[in-house]
Amino acid sequence: MNNLDLKGAIFDLDGTLLNTLEDLADSINYSLAKNGFQTHELSEFPYFVGEGIVKLVSRTLPEEKRSDVIIRRILKDLEEHYGRNWANKTKPYDGIIELVEYLRNNQIKLAVLSNKPHDFAVIMTNYFFKKDDFELVHGESELHPTKPDPSLANTIANHFGIDKTSCVFIGDTNIDILTAKAAGMFSIGAGWGFRGKDELIRFGADVVVDSPFEVLEFFKKNKN
Repeated sequence: MNNLDLKGAIFDLDGTLLNTLEDLADSINYSLAKNGFQTHELSEFPYFVGEGIVKLVSRTLPEEKRSDVIIRRILKDLEEHYGRNWANKTKPYDGIIELVEYLRNNQIKLAVLSNKPHDFAVIMTNYFFKKDDFELVHGESELHPTKPDPSLANTIANHFGIDKTSCVFIGDTNIDILTAKAAGMFSIGAGWGFRGKDELIRFGADVVVDSPFEVLEFFKKNKN
């Protein structure tokens, strides 16, 4: 752990950089109610999110109602409502701005890799962070497979011009840890995120921390 030669970091977005849960829940519940379906408590949403917007919507519907037609209808209303309301309650987690600033100032290359729709991932990253904080932002699109497929993680490392073993993947769910493992990257579990530490430990994160400040300290101890 003391000889990682860290040169790059890939961050998940929702639940890692940004606490987006309330705005997501509000928009999904709005869309469900508009279409005559039962809404959900905020506490249920951490286990709906993480694997892309289609699975997110599907999981909020009764099993017998998960048809393509219904999912598309919910998706349309969700994207319209979320497009107007994604910044109502969303904000960076405490310590994230300081962490990103430290990494940038110490020549660590940074990227965002999310299963959030690509357009939202780009708009929100640009809104909450400085223009040049992240060299790349990738969200869900038809062009690439979603996490935990390692393709985009490896693409990012190649773009950075660094070996993947010098790149850390930071995320708050099992999907992020599985992505890191598939890509051969060191994984840091964001225990401050949507699902807490137990899942991250269970899926074998190399390090699990309670706050972004601990990630900052980790980089201080492991930078060359």
